[in-house]
Amino acid sequence: MHLYLHIPFCKQACHYCDFHFSTNLTAKSELVEAICREIELQKEYLPTRTLETVYFGGGTPSLLTDKELGQIFETIAKFYTVQSDAEITLEANPDDLTPQKLAELKPFVNRLSIGLQSFHEPYLRFMNRAHNAQESEKCVKLAQDAGFENLTIDLMYGMDEALLGIDSGTSASSEGLWQRDLEMAVALNTPHISAYNLTIEPQTALGNWLKKGKVKPIDDELSAKHLRQMMDFLEANRYEQYEISNFARNQQYARHNSSYWKRRPYLGVGPSAHSFDMNTRQYNIANNALYIKSLKNL
Repeated sequence: MHLYLHIPFCKQACHYCDFHFSTNLTAKSELVEAICREIELQKEYLPTRTLETVYFGGGTPSLLTDKELGQIFETIAKFYTVQSDAEITLEANPDDLTPQKLAELKPFVNRLSIGLQSFHEPYLRFMNRAHNAQESEKCVKLAQDAGFENLTIDLMYGMDEALLGIDSGTSASSEGLWQRDLEMAVALNTPHISAYNLTIEPQTALGNWLKKGKVKPIDDELSAKHLRQMMDFLEANRYEQYEISNFARNQQYARHNSSYWKRRPYLGVGPSAHSFDMNTRQYNIANNALYIKSLKNL
């Protein structure tokens, strides 16, 4: 069985993101309490209480303190048995992964999903990411030094400086910049890579810019070129494309995400989280205040 926990907080809003999150962290402790309460209330949801995977998604779960993580895991342990070989993943932003933070995460987590997106500084600034290109590279090495051998990084393709209205002063083509990102990812010896096509969602800053003509629509032909470029390069470097956006070496697949594709039951906890019990699907309200309020008196 599989458990997903949605941590809906971010330091700042990325211009492309339409996931549920808040940049106001004042209710974080209250929300952790509510998540723990929902875990208790939903203890009978899954067919069994043995967990094969636990996944902290967001938002930015690396904003949780070790005390908050400990509180959540104490609650999980009351109602579930976590297998000794369970995959426990936490999504993290590069700027959060200091040596101290990695040491705090190590007792709880055995797999990191790091949202790099790019090693190209102008792209990161355009996306309004909280980290810079140097941190993209540094955080992977820090995580490996801290003993996190099982990790994955996110990359984003389909970007082009001309389409996005960026003038970084570089003469490199979009294919050249994408190739550099791929080469850097492989050079860092990351066992798993997830890559996603930049998508312009209506209710985002990027969607608003598109309406105002500040950016151009995503070029589907360019995205297809980037996808083929990635498939060829990663295959040549011994990565298996086991899902359209996911590549792994040595069969280090994402066990939690694979459970979705295999139609396995999972419980989603937290605002906007989805669940599936093999018969029906359900989802929680995408509003932090209402989510907390709804659980306070239960």
